[in-house]
Amino acid sequence: MKMRITMAALSVVGIFAIGLIIFGAIQTVSAVSIQNKTRTQAEAAQTDRSDDNVNPDAASYDRYGYGMMGGGYGMMNGARDSYSGQASVTESAVQKDIAAAQKNAHVDKKTNTITYSGNSVTLVIAGGPEKTDGKFVIDGLVNPKLVVTKGADVTVAFVNEDADMPHAFEITDAAPPYDYMSMMDGGIYPGSILRALPKTSGGHFAMATTTFKAIQPGTFYYICQYPGHAQKGMYGKLLIK
Repeated sequence: MKMRITMAALSVVGIFAIGLIIFGAIQTVSAVSIQNKTRTQAEAAQTDRSDDNVNPDAASYDRYGYGMMGGGYGMMNGARDSYSGQASVTESAVQKDIAAAQKNAHVDKKTNTITYSGNSVTLVIAGGPEKTDGKFVIDGLVNPKLVVTKGADVTVAFVNEDADMPHAFEITDAAPPYDYMSMMDGGIYPGSILRALPKTSGGHFAMATTTFKAIQPGTFYYICQYPGHAQKGMYGKLLIK
């Protein structure tokens, strides 16, 4: 009799244990299902987002894997970008680079436009010089419109000449006005990102370079993605055609 009771008790315990395992499995499947559903809804919401702040000429961005946050770049998830390291340069060195870059550049002061010719171009871009605080200066023009030939290899030499603030650089398909966190707006042209460089020190400027191929034509914008800077006017237009 005692043996029967023991066997019955074990059977009950076994059934209970099996029940717990099955319940746990159901919970796990449900959690995964909810997570996937949430992710799908979030992706759908992103896809359905209003295009009011996205350049229609760059509608094919996602086909090239650009997407929001520039395919991996962002202050929250780390700067997986084409940053090639930081150098310290003097004003005289910067002027030499500018002179070399101007060989295939046509500067139109009346329209505030710089048109680059050839299959290889260099943009020497100064961020926040003393007389134009909070703006980009390229070949003597403030936030100029840049025109580059489709297919050209574009090298960006970005120099922070601001004595008070760090500055950064990227090319985006999002048109102004920008939010405070402008790096969250639109998609980023691949290979165009340079993370924030520190302010000037002892007469030396921080400089970084990146090179990308202008394979996607359209209207884009170069911005300082440091929080609040593009929002306050640190941006310019880029045409690739």
